[in-house]
Amino acid sequence: MPYIPGGYSFRMTRFTVSRRAKIISHTLVSSNLDALQYLGTENRRFEIEAIAIGSSEAEYYLNILYQPSFNFYDPEGVLHNVQVENVRVEHTGGIPDIYTFTFTLVETS
Repeated sequence: MPYIPGGYSFRMTRFTVSRRAKIISHTLVSSNLDALQYLGTENRRFEIEAIAIGSSEAEYYLNILYQPSFNFYDPEGVLHNVQVENVRVEHTGGIPDIYTFTFTLVETS
């Protein structure tokens, strides 16, 4: 099963790659990671929109996204190192607080 060391996960509402593919309710630690297979191909960048519910979950995401880089294993067990670029956070809802994160992951190796 693919994972990011430390158990990092994102509840994704939209995962967009160059073909504008859409995957609903994805997480980076799920066993169904078709979109992550674009990493390691010619497309080494992909855009992610993720939703955080509550300020503590938003803070958890920010702590992950502001690391210089992190590693994860894809479904085939191949290790990838990615950098996070273009992080944007927007408060998009009321009670409980909902935050929308958009960011780009770029494969570095």
